[in-house]
Amino acid sequence: MISIIIPTYNRGYIIKKSIDSILKQSYTDFELIIVDDGSTDNTKEVVNSINDNRIKYITYEKNMGACYARNIGIKEAKGEFITFHDSDDYCYKDRIKYQYENMIKNKSDIDFCNFDSYCNNKFLRHNITFYLKHLIKKHGYYYAACYKNYIGTPALMVRNEVLKNNTFDERLSRLQDYDLILRLLSNYKVSHTDIVLLRQDVQENSITKDNTKGIESIDLMLEKYDNKLLKSTLYYMKGNMYSKDNKNKKRYYYKESLKLKFRIKVFIKLILNFL
Repeated sequence: MISIIIPTYNRGYIIKKSIDSILKQSYTDFELIIVDDGSTDNTKEVVNSINDNRIKYITYEKNMGACYARNIGIKEAKGEFITFHDSDDYCYKDRIKYQYENMIKNKSDIDFCNFDSYCNNKFLRHNITFYLKHLIKKHGYYYAACYKNYIGTPALMVRNEVLKNNTFDERLSRLQDYDLILRLLSNYKVSHTDIVLLRQDVQENSITKDNTKGIESIDLMLEKYDNKLLKSTLYYMKGNMYSKDNKNKKRYYYKESLKLKFRIKVFIKLILNFL
């Protein structure tokens, strides 16, 4: 059995589509654990209107954040493998099947799939680029992850016992997926299902757009990790999070990034912020 965890907060207007994409999976031996992180909208009514005995709905009153909600789901999970799905994302029908089969075939502890990101139905990016494939082939999954956060929580499938021993860091309000993935890739066997199996929809009110929380989370990660390439990436990400009106901060963190690893895109952004 596979445990699928959906953390949610005030997504009553969109969560049914997300849940339906799970219930229509070609692989059917799963439990769907929906952890409602203190929603104040109609999320509970929407979930309770869906009649499927594979759904387990957990709710509590106080909003504690996505890390807390996912950790509750991990604690409750009974499946041999655990995967995640966000309440505003959409799984294609063979996602669970293909990742499960790939993990069995490779005897891996972690698998990740490809996905496309959208905002307001506008395509943003693929998570896997040609250059990332080159980095993975040459240096491995962990090195590539230090260069760029390319996996994302909804792309993961992980053995139950691995996640039970590696939960989300609840101090992080953003980048919790990046932190977890770095820990997993450095310690366990990884496989890659090289197919686009889900669509990530970034909402305008998503926590991923809160740059204040992003900067706070990056500062915590800079304290946790002592990897030069990763620190260079984090400084670059931090520079990107400051507004265009704060050029001094942007320049400072781009320079800090370049001190640790020269990258042409960081250098170009630094030059542009002098114009």
